[in-house]
Amino acid sequence: MFNQNITSDQLHFEIPVKEVLLQEPFSYEFDDLVVARVRAYNSRGWSEYSDSNTVGVRIQTEPRTMSTPQRGNSTCPEMIAVSWQPISAPDNGNSAVLSYSLEYDAGTNGESWEPIMGYLTSYEQLSVNVTQ
Repeated sequence: MFNQNITSDQLHFEIPVKEVLLQEPFSYEFDDLVVARVRAYNSRGWSEYSDSNTVGVRIQTEPRTMSTPQRGNSTCPEMIAVSWQPISAPDNGNSAVLSYSLEYDAGTNGESWEPIMGYLTSYEQLSVNVTQ
């Protein structure tokens, strides 16, 4: 059982999933419900515990690596067509994909990366034509 006794006026507490809940002795797995309860302490002592939560706090995971992008059929000397497969559950960590980011190495053999598109909610497309 995870016990964390703190003195605070905060109304929240963060438990690191990777460093605590996914490790021994807890060993939570994807989509497991994290059950919690709280109680208060003041100069008169401890309160009774709250009711335990029954919904809402579930273990999510980081997205896994996507498949390798592919050169599209419309690639020609003036344009490179790039496409990729969408990432979905459980590989997306059970969280909807809001954006894809496409970067290229600018001829550095993977030493540095330059963005072509991404990190905006309007970029949910699965292909792009690069002309410059």
